[in-house]
Amino acid sequence: MVCGELGHSNLERDDKPRLKAQEIYPLADVPRMFAERVQVHIHTTGLDDERLARVRELLLRHPGETPVTLCLQYPSGERVMVKPHHTFTVSAGEKLLRDVEHLLGKQSLSVDVIRKACRKPPPTNSNSAWRNKRNR
Repeated sequence: MVCGELGHSNLERDDKPRLKAQEIYPLADVPRMFAERVQVHIHTTGLDDERLARVRELLLRHPGETPVTLCLQYPSGERVMVKPHHTFTVSAGEKLLRDVEHLLGKQSLSVDVIRKACRKPPPTNSNSAWRNKRNR
Protein backbone atom coordinates (compact mmCIF):
# COMPACT_ATOMS: atom_id res chain seq x y z
CA MET A 1 0.00 0.00 0.00
CA VAL A 2 1.29 3.43 -0.91
CA CYS A 3 0.35 6.63 0.93
CA GLY A 4 1.35 9.99 -0.44
CA GLU A 5 0.43 12.94 -2.61
CA LEU A 6 -0.94 12.95 -6.12
CA GLY A 7 0.25 15.94 -8.12
CA HIS A 8 2.09 17.19 -11.16
CA SER A 9 5.81 17.74 -11.39
CA ASN A 10 7.17 21.02 -12.76
CA LEU A 11 10.14 19.05 -14.03
CA GLU A 12 8.05 17.06 -16.49
CA ARG A 13 6.85 18.75 -19.65
CA ASP A 14 4.07 16.22 -20.28
CA ASP A 15 2.22 17.34 -17.12
CA LYS A 16 1.10 13.77 -16.30
CA PRO A 17 -0.02 13.08 -12.74
CA ARG A 18 2.69 11.76 -10.44
CA LEU A 19 2.45 9.99 -7.11
CA LYS A 20 4.89 11.15 -4.46
CA ALA A 21 5.11 8.26 -2.00
CA GLN A 22 5.47 9.17 1.67
CA GLU A 23 4.81 5.72 3.12
CA ILE A 24 4.97 2.24 1.60
CA TYR A 25 3.64 -0.85 3.39
CA PRO A 26 3.61 -4.50 2.29
CA LEU A 27 -0.02 -5.56 1.68
CA ALA A 28 0.34 -8.38 4.19
CA ASP A 29 1.06 -5.79 6.93
CA VAL A 30 -1.83 -3.42 6.12
CA PRO A 31 -4.51 -5.08 8.31
CA ARG A 32 -2.19 -5.09 11.32
CA MET A 33 -0.92 -1.55 10.81
CA PHE A 34 -4.26 0.15 10.10
CA ALA A 35 -6.46 -1.77 12.56
CA GLU A 36 -7.81 0.40 15.36
CA ARG A 37 -9.86 -2.23 17.20
CA VAL A 38 -10.88 -5.86 16.69
CA GLN A 39 -14.38 -7.01 17.62
CA VAL A 40 -15.05 -10.70 18.24
CA HIS A 41 -18.76 -11.57 17.92
CA ILE A 42 -19.79 -14.48 20.14
CA HIS A 43 -23.28 -16.00 20.10
CA THR A 44 -24.26 -16.84 23.68
CA THR A 45 -26.37 -19.86 22.71
CA GLY A 46 -24.39 -22.85 23.96
CA LEU A 47 -21.68 -20.60 25.38
CA ASP A 48 -19.91 -22.08 28.39
CA ASP A 49 -16.66 -21.58 30.29
CA GLU A 50 -14.80 -24.04 28.06
CA ARG A 51 -15.76 -22.21 24.85
CA LEU A 52 -14.83 -18.84 26.38
CA ALA A 53 -11.47 -20.30 27.42
CA ARG A 54 -10.89 -21.43 23.80
CA VAL A 55 -11.64 -17.90 22.57
CA ARG A 56 -9.20 -16.47 25.10
CA GLU A 57 -6.48 -18.98 24.16
CA LEU A 58 -7.00 -18.27 20.47
CA LEU A 59 -6.63 -14.51 20.97
CA LEU A 60 -3.52 -15.00 23.12
CA ARG A 61 -1.92 -16.94 20.21
CA HIS A 62 -2.03 -13.71 18.16
CA PRO A 63 -0.25 -11.11 20.31
CA GLY A 64 -0.03 -7.61 18.87
CA GLU A 65 -1.00 -3.99 19.42
CA THR A 66 -4.69 -3.88 18.45
CA PRO A 67 -7.24 -3.70 21.32
CA VAL A 68 -10.02 -6.30 21.44
CA THR A 69 -13.71 -5.95 22.21
CA LEU A 70 -15.95 -8.98 22.74
CA CYS A 71 -19.52 -8.64 21.49
CA LEU A 72 -21.81 -11.13 23.22
CA GLN A 73 -24.89 -11.68 21.04
CA TYR A 74 -27.99 -13.01 22.79
CA PRO A 75 -30.84 -14.87 21.05
CA SER A 76 -33.17 -11.94 21.87
CA GLY A 77 -31.00 -9.69 19.67
CA GLU A 78 -29.46 -7.90 22.62
CA ARG A 79 -25.70 -7.28 22.41
CA VAL A 80 -23.32 -6.72 25.29
CA MET A 81 -19.89 -5.26 24.57
CA VAL A 82 -17.06 -6.40 26.85
CA LYS A 83 -13.70 -4.64 26.83
CA PRO A 84 -10.95 -6.83 28.30
CA HIS A 85 -8.01 -5.30 30.16
CA HIS A 86 -6.14 -2.75 28.00
CA THR A 87 -3.10 -5.03 27.84
CA PHE A 88 -5.14 -7.70 26.05
CA THR A 89 -4.27 -6.90 22.43
CA VAL A 90 -3.88 -8.87 19.20
CA SER A 91 -2.24 -8.75 15.79
CA ALA A 92 -5.12 -8.08 13.38
CA GLY A 93 -4.16 -10.17 10.37
CA GLU A 94 -5.44 -12.90 8.06
CA LYS A 95 -4.37 -15.69 10.42
CA LEU A 96 -6.41 -14.24 13.29
CA LEU A 97 -9.42 -13.88 10.99
CA ARG A 98 -9.16 -17.50 9.81
CA ASP A 99 -8.70 -18.86 13.35
CA VAL A 100 -11.62 -16.87 14.83
CA GLU A 101 -13.95 -17.80 11.97
CA HIS A 102 -12.92 -21.46 12.30
CA LEU A 103 -13.84 -21.43 15.99
CA LEU A 104 -16.88 -19.11 15.97
CA GLY A 105 -18.16 -19.13 12.39
CA LYS A 106 -18.17 -16.75 9.42
CA GLN A 107 -18.40 -13.02 10.10
CA SER A 108 -17.49 -13.47 13.76
CA LEU A 109 -14.62 -10.98 13.55
CA SER A 110 -14.76 -7.35 12.47
CA VAL A 111 -11.99 -4.78 12.36
CA ASP A 112 -12.36 -1.04 12.91
CA VAL A 113 -9.74 0.69 10.79
CA ILE A 114 -7.88 3.97 11.01
CA ARG A 115 -9.63 6.31 8.57
CA LYS A 116 -6.56 8.40 7.70
CA ALA A 117 -4.84 7.38 4.48
CA CYS A 118 -1.36 7.77 5.97
CA ARG A 119 -0.18 6.94 9.47
CA LYS A 120 2.49 9.63 9.60
CA PRO A 121 1.92 13.39 9.21
CA PRO A 122 3.02 14.85 5.85
CA PRO A 123 6.59 16.12 5.83
CA THR A 124 7.01 19.83 6.48
CA ASN A 125 9.91 20.13 4.06
CA SER A 126 7.92 18.79 1.10
CA ASN A 127 9.29 19.52 -2.37
CA SER A 128 8.13 23.06 -3.16
CA ALA A 129 7.64 22.26 -6.85
CA TRP A 130 4.93 19.76 -5.92
CA ARG A 131 3.35 22.04 -3.36
CA ASN A 132 3.47 25.18 -5.54
CA LYS A 133 1.98 23.51 -8.61
CA ARG A 134 -0.76 21.86 -6.54
CA ASN A 135 -1.76 25.13 -4.87
CA ARG A 136 -2.19 27.11 -8.10
